Amino acid sequence: MKVAGVYIRRRESIAVVYDENGKQLFRSLGDGANYHSAGKEGIVGLVSRILKGAGSIDCMCIGVAGCDREKNMRALGAEMNRHFRDCMVYNNGVIALVGASGKALGSRDSVLVEADTGSVAVGVNRRGEVLRVGGWGYLLGDEGGAFDIGRRAIGHAARAYDRFESDDLVSEILEALALGDMGDVIDLYDIEDPVQYIAELFPVVCRSDSEIAGAILEDGAEALAASVRVLAERLEMGDDRVLYETGRVFDEQVYREMFERKTEGFSIERPEHGPEVGAAMLAMEKLAGRFTELD
Repeated sequence: MKVAGVYIRRRESIAVVYDENGKQLFRSLGDGANYHSAGKEGIVGLVSRILKGAGSIDCMCIGVAGCDREKNMRALGAEMNRHFRDCMVYNNGVIALVGASGKALGSRDSVLVEADTGSVAVGVNRRGEVLRVGGWGYLLGDEGGAFDIGRRAIGHAARAYDRFESDDLVSEILEALALGDMGDVIDLYDIEDPVQYIAELFPVVCRSDSEIAGAILEDGAEALAASVRVLAERLEMGDDRVLYETGRVFDEQVYREMFERKTEGFSIERPEHGPEVGAAMLAMEKLAGRFTELD
């Protein structure tokens, strides 16, 4: 008996395979994708490639960036089950929360904030009720994620250019993008993946000493923290509640500390596992009929 867990986000994909004893047999990295840009067929192809060499899989659970509405999950699940045996599709936030806690949903009042290129927050209470906040994508939301921070910074630089002004952040952005003149930034509209390109400005903003960079980061951290507070209130969480942080934005200490100052009342714990392991745990739970912690 073998189960697989697959986690797909814009930057990368990760797959793991476990046997019935909870031993990891296989791990693989692949290209990133988003459901809305890759489509069902693109996701099927990506999963096939990343699991090449893993052998027969009895049950699989996947989470895909952009596939977090019920109708999308049903559509992708139907397509996946045409090509693979017994495949479940979950919201990325749910598999990340299971992986972070290493336990079944409902074991504890908990919230996970995943802030990478975009952002989403998922909470679960002791009654097993799950709620998501955010995850609207770069056109409508994703506040506090790397793209949002980068977009705000480059927007500031563009407005400064129009006013014939400059500051340290503008200079740092020009250097990071290898631009001789801010006017050349308009070429962003012609590149293949401007979202990921702009998201790469996030560490530039974090390491800037400019006042505007600090204000941009504070706004982003507050947006993430507001999602946490909404989940705690709507799920009627008690005093014993835990917060998990995942995603590249939390690799930057200055931003992580801003966020944590705004989320008092939570015990902040490091995730036990990544989302791909959370997906494998859910697949194992379905196949074995009980929740099993994995290494």
